[in-house]
Amino acid sequence: MYFLATFNCVVVRGRYLLPTFYATVGFLALFYTELYKKNKLIVYFIVLTIIVVNSLNFSSVFKLPTSNFLDLVCFLQKEKIQYAYSDYWTVYPVVFLSKEKIVVSPIIADVKGFHDRTPQYKEMVSKCYKKCVIFSSAMEKDRIKLVEKLKNLKINFEQKKLKDKFNIIVFNYKDDDTILLR
Repeated sequence: MYFLATFNCVVVRGRYLLPTFYATVGFLALFYTELYKKNKLIVYFIVLTIIVVNSLNFSSVFKLPTSNFLDLVCFLQKEKIQYAYSDYWTVYPVVFLSKEKIVVSPIIADVKGFHDRTPQYKEMVSKCYKKCVIFSSAMEKDRIKLVEKLKNLKINFEQKKLKDKFNIIVFNYKDDDTILLR
């Protein structure tokens, strides 16, 4: 309640409720202390179960799909593509894994069209003549729309596919807003 009174508003984001986590931990500690006084065997079983379940779930953290992004970085380097546009979830792994040798600007579709959250990347990409748009396999409809728009504008482009994960459209054009806005 302290946070509600401090901000004088209704909590609309979960992160503002994060401090309630500490209260929950405190209540659980009190509960387990009382339970431990009554029956130690049950508490040992609960704690052991929690440790086993969490250790099984933790192993999945090490199986991140970075190999797809490494393949994409290698492909872009082989094709000598340094500037690209892509969706939010593809941008940052590619930029990080390439150590910013490949600059990818995020484009996020909304009602008004595409906009980016990293203006300095968009500026760098828009200044370049040769660039590409990277589509993950989940963005097939957006890829088809862009291909139609490029054909209507009579812009030469080349489509490339990297495994079944990414579709890449390479084109030479300076006015990105004409292409990327809906």
